[in-house]
Amino acid sequence: EENFKVPGCIVLDMRMPGMTGLELQRQLINDKEKALPIIFLTGHGDVESAVHTLKRGAFDFLQKPVNPLKFNKTIEEACRLSLDNFGASLEDREVIKAFKSLTPREKEIFELAAGGKSNKEIASDLDIAVATVKMHRANAFEKMSVHSSIEALHKLNAVKDKDR
Repeated sequence: EENFKVPGCIVLDMRMPGMTGLELQRQLINDKEKALPIIFLTGHGDVESAVHTLKRGAFDFLQKPVNPLKFNKTIEEACRLSLDNFGASLEDREVIKAFKSLTPREKEIFELAAGGKSNKEIASDLDIAVATVKMHRANAFEKMSVHSSIEALHKLNAVKDKDR
């Protein structure tokens, strides 16, 4: 499960009721690729705390009182980073979803086509008609939004990388 459903950022204080900002940060950063950027905004910070939070992946550490323009710019930069990460993650999820929508035969033909095999070679390997290969290949390429074997190979590699 991902830590977020939409892009954004988290603003924490060093001192919060029930749990410190450092404790919450520790819980939120189990998976850095899925975690939202964390900005610390505190009136109780020191150099050691700032270094500690930044080493653990905080996006920034701001000392109160902070200039509102600087605070807004930091929020904007963190959200932009999150949006970039979310977009890539969303694209990966869409590729995997599309691949899972393929029938077993479409997957088989898609993988062979991604490997550079021609329709004739695939038909011979699978002992089926070339027209059948063309139909399944066209369906698979449409579902995967690709137009060539090279594009198919890139999408297949993306699926295999994310499935590990």
